[in-house]
Amino acid sequence: SAITFNTLSCTNNLGEPQNLTNCVGPNGIACFDLTTNNAPILGNANPNQYSINYFSSLNDATNNTLPLATPFCMPLGTATIYARITDISTGTIAQIKVFTVQALNYQNQGALPHMTQCDNDSNGQISYDLTTSQALISTINPLTYHGSLADAQNNVNPIVNPTNFILPTSVSSSTIYIREHITNGCDNIFSRVLFTQLNCNVASSCSNANTLCNS
Repeated sequence: SAITFNTLSCTNNLGEPQNLTNCVGPNGIACFDLTTNNAPILGNANPNQYSINYFSSLNDATNNTLPLATPFCMPLGTATIYARITDISTGTIAQIKVFTVQALNYQNQGALPHMTQCDNDSNGQISYDLTTSQALISTINPLTYHGSLADAQNNVNPIVNPTNFILPTSVSSSTIYIREHITNGCDNIFSRVLFTQLNCNVASSCSNANTLCNS
């Protein structure tokens, strides 16, 4: 007797969505164009074969109910989005993909040039004036300085005296994080590495040993 096989279309050529981030506006809301994930999700698949809709829950995506409109807007925080990929020819689910959208009140701007100072009085401590970062950023906006990225992101535990930030010479380097506060805008976060130097009288380091080398 004949044997009948039912085959399903292969979806291995579908791709993966990207997590999305955006800054909130003056109204405290960030909006996302969810369809920017259409191309990453389709990958190498035929775009004429599949449709994509976005949902706020796995149950809604499975049952194809309450699709999200785009742009999708939300306050500060993180939301999980479920993308339902439907085979247009059959109307059945091909796959469900998951990604997150995150509304932030800051954006990361990368690293500023490092700062090197030496222990010119051999007391085992080195002082840094972190406020020299203001000129590097070229801003008149208020700055706060933080000992960790998490503190800068959460805007907590600012360094109390940034004009005289002390590192022991036992620490070869340390990274501080600078938050630029922008009224009615998205704050910027920068990082800056501080290097310590024990011997201020090393000729190869004269560019950093201002006290002795410029005397």
